[in-house]
Amino acid sequence: MTDAGHRSHSRRSRLNPTALIGLALVVLTGAALLLVSPAEPSDRTQRPEERPLTSATVGCPEALDDAAAYVASGIPSVSGEVGVASGASSRSVQVNGDEVTAVNDVPGALVLSASGEQAPGLLASRFATDELAALDCPVPLPEQWFTAAGGGADHNSVVELVNPDEGPAIADITVLSRNGTLDAPQLRGVSVPGNDSVQLDLGQVLPRRGELALHVVVSRGRLATSVLDVIPEIGRRPATSDWLPPSGEPTERSVLLGVPRGRGDRVLAVANPGADEARVSLEVLTADSAFAPEGVEELRVPPGGVRTVTLSSVLQDAAQDGAIGVAVSGTVPVTATLRSVVDGDLSHAVAVTSSAEPMTALVPSGAGSVVLADADRVGTVTVTSFAGNGRRLGEETVEVRPGTGGSVDLPRDAALVRVAPARTAVHAAALVTDQRAGAAVVPFRELVTSALVPDVRPGLP
Repeated sequence: MTDAGHRSHSRRSRLNPTALIGLALVVLTGAALLLVSPAEPSDRTQRPEERPLTSATVGCPEALDDAAAYVASGIPSVSGEVGVASGASSRSVQVNGDEVTAVNDVPGALVLSASGEQAPGLLASRFATDELAALDCPVPLPEQWFTAAGGGADHNSVVELVNPDEGPAIADITVLSRNGTLDAPQLRGVSVPGNDSVQLDLGQVLPRRGELALHVVVSRGRLATSVLDVIPEIGRRPATSDWLPPSGEPTERSVLLGVPRGRGDRVLAVANPGADEARVSLEVLTADSAFAPEGVEELRVPPGGVRTVTLSSVLQDAAQDGAIGVAVSGTVPVTATLRSVVDGDLSHAVAVTSSAEPMTALVPSGAGSVVLADADRVGTVTVTSFAGNGRRLGEETVEVRPGTGGSVDLPRDAALVRVAPARTAVHAAALVTDQRAGAAVVPFRELVTSALVPDVRPGLP
């Protein structure tokens, strides 16, 4: 009998030395990772730093037939040189203290620039005197709204984009109408060469009856945007034109100042850029009160639409009784402009910004007044006027209470006006009239004295 049935064969497993080394490396690496505690990533982002403004630029559009440009400093006792450029030509003009310097030999678009202590107070305007018109030349902004523009045979507007830099700039213009947002591919990607300007006649580019709202967004470079509003001659109605000021960002409440006296047409245009219907109410403002006009119903503005309400009879009587403006309140943010054609002359009342800081404006000559509205608390407002040669013409202080304002008459030869609130914030605008030339409205704005400088760091490789 053999022991074959009890015999067992033992097999030995042999490990490859290379595999053993690899396994050891994996184990050691894992152990090292367990011992290392990764640091939490730090948030290296920083908010932009606010610094004093050291340079400033404004862009004035092409002149009307007789519209000179004027430049001054909004800061008292500041003197220096201001650069004036138009196309390839450039020079400088001296601005002294409270003087107003005329630049009347540049009919085309021009760019004015200042640096140093002159920058925070840079002011420039275009005025026309044969037919009273005024524009506070705009600073280049990435976004602007204009309400109550036109593109029809009875009301037209011309958009002008001024590029103050050497490189090209690009803008996209969205157009809102009664029927909603319009498809306007001609107004997308509008290119403006460096040190040049481009005009867009809406009556030719986008012929359309009814009121329009424009949203101008600069996607490349810098552009100063302005709009010239034109009412052409039709029958016995004379032609008239004036610049349409920007209407400010959409907001739930706007204060529109500047209601000239006289007979004519007054139309309030309201645009709703939002996604919900806007229900809009309005009040007529006087120096010491506000009231809802009789017979004017709540205005409903659909999303992306523009609606109008005629206020001719309401404001004609109210202006005779001291009305200075209109307050527009919406259930959602809207933009608004009051367009008046009174005694054959065109003017606009747009939203003015409330400020508790000093405000300065250049005004055309004529029978002018500063209108104040909607003070937020009890305080005073001092209005000081200067002639073009810097001579101080007068100063008047008025007391204001919450929700009220006032009116201060200006000397006929006033050229520069300062409004200084104390312990309160108010809305302010200058209304200048001339029996022969019509009316113009100039909103006051707070001086920009600082700029936000972004925190720029090298990116990761």
